[in-house]
Amino acid sequence: MHFGIEGYAEEAEDDPFVILGSVLDQPFLAGPICKERKEDLQLWSVLQALAVSGVARHPLGAKVGEDPPDRYLIHGDRAWGTELTELTVQDIRTDLAPVRWFGRKLQERLRAHAGDFMHLHGKTLTLSKMPDRAMPRDQEQLLQLLEGVLREDKGYVGEDTDLSQGLPKQLGTRGIYSDHGPFSVIVNPPAPGVNNDQITVSAFSQSQVRTSEAVAALAGRVAAKDKEGNEVLIVTCGLIDANGYVCPADGIIFELLRRTAEAGASILPLKPTHIRGLLIHQWNSPFLFHWEADNDLPWKTAPQASDA
Repeated sequence: MHFGIEGYAEEAEDDPFVILGSVLDQPFLAGPICKERKEDLQLWSVLQALAVSGVARHPLGAKVGEDPPDRYLIHGDRAWGTELTELTVQDIRTDLAPVRWFGRKLQERLRAHAGDFMHLHGKTLTLSKMPDRAMPRDQEQLLQLLEGVLREDKGYVGEDTDLSQGLPKQLGTRGIYSDHGPFSVIVNPPAPGVNNDQITVSAFSQSQVRTSEAVAALAGRVAAKDKEGNEVLIVTCGLIDANGYVCPADGIIFELLRRTAEAGASILPLKPTHIRGLLIHQWNSPFLFHWEADNDLPWKTAPQASDA
């Protein structure tokens, strides 16, 4: 589950989307995910979204490209060189990378010594980074500290709460491991769909992303891929990574860009030279919108947003 608050600052021309307690990592598939498999998952998802939206030319096929392009989209005797890329919150908020790394590293270490943490099996350990505390330079020391702290079985949140008479005035203390370094540490019941035999660690952080930052990140990615032979660019938000994780907060990038396009504002300050069509897609969903310089593309309609 992902929560956010949208707001604005008087000194800014655009509205920031404030991310509160964003889960930076959520296991989706068992990794590692090789580059070719990841690209297939990306392409299949956007092709399905195009088919559902009703704008794709049919039949629409695909074949492997020379990298670049990554793939070719094919309709009849026309083949469009198609490049694949992605946008993530970390492309804009680089300060989130240490939080993500730390959560994954702690999970690796707990799973490597799973016998010492039987009370954490099937639970979700959350690390909520406090905004006023910086990540330590010596993260190894903090990892060792948390390993020691977590050896004590303090149960999980809600374990000692009696809900038979409704929500109590005070919540119990089970599952609360207090604050350590920049993190508030809590053990929760397992999230739906999580393997009950595993220890899962989810890192949280508070941050904000402005519309102008999302547009700038997109422009930079388009410029980097605007090469001869790349006629179509597919930009995916929320794509699975090489370790099999997805980041729910990446959906904010898609939403900010979609709203900008729907409002009639430009999402591409500079028109690309070689790319003639752009698809922006929220991975593993039917949501996408598109931009085009002409009608010679694998889809048929003029620029518009589509949620179907």
